[in-house]
Amino acid sequence: MIPSETTSTSDKLRVSGFDSQKSNPRRRFLRFDAPEPNRQTESIQRFSPSPAWRNASVKRIGDLLICCLAFALFALPMLILALLIKLTSRGPVFYSQERIGLSGTTFTMWKFRSMVVTAEEKTGPVWATRNDCRRTWLGTKMRRTGLDELPQLFNVLRGEMSIVGPRPERPYFVERFSRQLAYYDCRHLVKPGITGWAQVNRCRGNTSIEDRLVCDLEYVQHQSVAMDLQILLVTPFAIWTDSNGH
Repeated sequence: MIPSETTSTSDKLRVSGFDSQKSNPRRRFLRFDAPEPNRQTESIQRFSPSPAWRNASVKRIGDLLICCLAFALFALPMLILALLIKLTSRGPVFYSQERIGLSGTTFTMWKFRSMVVTAEEKTGPVWATRNDCRRTWLGTKMRRTGLDELPQLFNVLRGEMSIVGPRPERPYFVERFSRQLAYYDCRHLVKPGITGWAQVNRCRGNTSIEDRLVCDLEYVQHQSVAMDLQILLVTPFAIWTDSNGH
């Protein structure tokens, strides 16, 4: 269903997945017929983060505490992974990409390198697929378990990311999706995260961008301490059972 110019605001909200009475809001989503920059500006003005997180220092303290715990738990595994990457494939240990974060600002996101160094020389920016031949043997294992994301703890320490939030996307895809999907830029009202509501709802990897966006917007509107803890507790199980991580 694609609304016309005369579609009411209430109908747009319902179609975009914000009608809590619908049993499956991810099947109703507002798409743009053509890019109209003003619509994105209006959508950002219409939505705002949950008041519970207006004091960003609360979440920042939580991020730092979890980071300290995570480094204590994963310091040795990260060192082992770095050595294995260096020994099993040609190229650097870490891989960096420009991503879009809070308020649309760009930052450099770090990952353990899981693909060959020439992965996008011929194709340009593309998402990884299930049997992607660009992955290294070790990279396949890391992406399946999410271990390639561990260096993003440094992004959290730098304040560029949070532990929980919408996954950051590359500028190429942000520009593309912002033209196609209403409210897409509203993801940037909060810091991006290492894990998020979309990931624990099986919207990880190369899955429906509409479903993923509805999850992200649900998080923007309803985020709380309890929701973040729920996401953190469910994330290991979601990674273990979700076959979309590639």
